[in-house]
Amino acid sequence: AARRVLWYLQCPGYDALYAPDPRAAAVLSREIPPPPPNWACDRAEIAELQKAERKTVLMRVQNRLQQEFAKQLKPGESVW
Repeated sequence: AARRVLWYLQCPGYDALYAPDPRAAAVLSREIPPPPPNWACDRAEIAELQKAERKTVLMRVQNRLQQEFAKQLKPGESVW
């Protein structure tokens, strides 16, 4: 990693240490390609986020039902 940093900083003696892949997308298009989706998360983290989103939606539905039927229900009676 240190050699790559020295090459990046163009230090003498490290000029020819690395060369870009001539077939890489960034070299061919002259633009940096976008990162893959969810590049900063692993699958377990994504699954946990989806689980939390589902719970949030369920809680919002329950709250909305309670608001709508609050006058029709007796205290302690289940919405479901």
